[in-house]
Amino acid sequence: MKKNTAITIGLMWLLLAFSFTQMIGVAIVNGNEASIIWAVNHSYPNDYETQATNYTCEVIYDYFDDNGAYERLENNYVEATESSAFYAEVENCEDNYSYATVFYKGHSCLPWGPCYEGGSAHYHYRLADNDGFEPETNQIWDNWIHDKLNNLVHGFVFLWSCFDDEMGGVVNFDHAYGFPASFFNRSDLSADAYAYLGSDNSDVCYIGFTNVSKNFVEPTGYGDPEYNYGDFCRTFYGYATSSSAYTIRLSLLYSSLITIGCSYSLSDLYQGYNVTINNVDYFSRQVVYGDANEDLPD
Repeated sequence: MKKNTAITIGLMWLLLAFSFTQMIGVAIVNGNEASIIWAVNHSYPNDYETQATNYTCEVIYDYFDDNGAYERLENNYVEATESSAFYAEVENCEDNYSYATVFYKGHSCLPWGPCYEGGSAHYHYRLADNDGFEPETNQIWDNWIHDKLNNLVHGFVFLWSCFDDEMGGVVNFDHAYGFPASFFNRSDLSADAYAYLGSDNSDVCYIGFTNVSKNFVEPTGYGDPEYNYGDFCRTFYGYATSSSAYTIRLSLLYSSLITIGCSYSLSDLYQGYNVTINNVDYFSRQVVYGDANEDLPD
């Protein structure tokens, strides 16, 4: 084989390999990652939801543990899910790790405001810690999360709670509102990262809910025995932590195919569903912001 031909073929293989890694995402591999799991055990509709929350946190922890790439891995279910501990963990990850991912299962508080920091009116968003919704010291505030940012290492945040879809904004490096903006210090993320060509190459991804989130024990309407949305969440993390070949997009796809019986783009999580609370109808859906072509470190 002529030298030039060999070089040309070699370059073609390199380009193909590069293209493939671009499609599936490139894992961060340096052994200095953190995965932090949070959840509360109050205000669920029944004990089954509480048990499903506990079980799901344990399963997610085990998936990350089996992955082996995470130097810091914490399941802070229930007792450790305190607002002060949450802020401290964000700061710890920012100061000492190269990549961090967060999962939270619980409840959101109503938006607080208006706040006029920076001169324009905006509202702040809050999660309940395990002590409840009140007083305000029990609440995990978006801007206090942002206050702990240092090196912008948080790459994937999944909040399974109600009313946490506000993209928010960054007023300055000392102040932000909305959980995506507060975790990532940016408010220009793609608002539909799962859509075809919807990812924005930002290297960060956020999943939350518009209005009312699904309960883990709610059946998906598929399977025998029937799957529920806790199964969906657990299956998602099973794929996402197993290999860099499974991007967030693919993990959503496969978990939906297995537990809901259709592609994620056709599921009610993506398409939306109606929930009636106190005679008020809420059109709700799961949102995926940023870069769904990212994969979790392995």
